[in-house]
Amino acid sequence: MQIYSIMRAFRSEIRNSPREQTIKVFLKDVVYNKNIKSYLKRVKGVKFIEIRDSIERNRISQHLTIYKQEEVNINELHDTLIRSLFIYFQPIL
Repeated sequence: MQIYSIMRAFRSEIRNSPREQTIKVFLKDVVYNKNIKSYLKRVKGVKFIEIRDSIERNRISQHLTIYKQEEVNINELHDTLIRSLFIYFQPIL
């Protein structure tokens, strides 16, 4: 039950654009966007993070777009970010 509620707090996906691969993070509540941005920008391999308006239908109004450093593997960075988000949203015991 606890994992289910954490999973519902966010979702993420790797996006391929003509210029570079990015990771998009959609938070259930956009109130967390600034705090999560500050938290995730310290993750090794993150180049920078933008808070962007979502234009896709049926999506939350904003999302985080995470750009990787050039030498970083996008899948490994994605895994690290997911683990970091699970830690962030894990209830304090």
